[in-house]
Amino acid sequence: MKCPKCGRSNREEAIYCGGCGIKLRDISQDSSSLENTEVDIEAPKPPEERSKLVVISSGRSYELMNLTINLIGRRSPRDGIYPAIDLTEDDPERTVSRKHAQIDVQRGPRYFIKDLGSSNKTFVNGHPLEPNVPQMLNNGDEVRIGKVIARFIIPGR
Repeated sequence: MKCPKCGRSNREEAIYCGGCGIKLRDISQDSSSLENTEVDIEAPKPPEERSKLVVISSGRSYELMNLTINLIGRRSPRDGIYPAIDLTEDDPERTVSRKHAQIDVQRGPRYFIKDLGSSNKTFVNGHPLEPNVPQMLNNGDEVRIGKVIARFIIPGR
């Protein structure tokens, strides 16, 4: 299923776009029942700014989805792996594991990153993370996932 907003290809059963996070379909409604349904059109709301990782080398920005857990890695359709933060395009050397790390969003909001036992490790501000031990993220922290270096940005901070 192609996202109408960002053009990313998503799995047919996807509810949200893995690229920009917009809702692709409503699981409570069957698409065939929408054909003759009247739709109220309202003015678009300004997009809500989300926390993100910005890759230093490419400038590519990866917004955290509105999820408690945001998986970071490389997509693998064969294995059914579609990370919320898909670094495939920024990792030509394939140093990022398919399931490399994750960012957990907690109330506050507070952000924690943890390495998921990856081969090439995860670093925050140059310090390697112990596997499965959460490390708090702050605005401006440098995060290295394999050889991909990014800056963690929290809007408004």
